[in-house]
Amino acid sequence: MASSTRRDITPAQLVDNLLCAFEGGVILSRLDARPALLAEQIHQHRHYVDLLFPTPGDATAG
Repeated sequence: MASSTRRDITPAQLVDNLLCAFEGGVILSRLDARPALLAEQIHQHRHYVDLLFPTPGDATAG
C-alpha cells in the first residue's frame, strides 16, 4: 500500500477553512493594527489549495 500525504477534502471543508482564514485574518488584523495580515492569511489559504490541487507541470506537482 502506497503512502500518501494527500487527504480527501470535501468542498464544505475547504470553504470552512477559507472562512476561518478570512474571519481570523480580519480579527487579527484589527487587533494587531496590521491590515496586511488579512491578505497574508488569504495568500496562505491559496497556497494550501495549490498544494491540494496541483496543476500539471507545476513544480509542486508530485
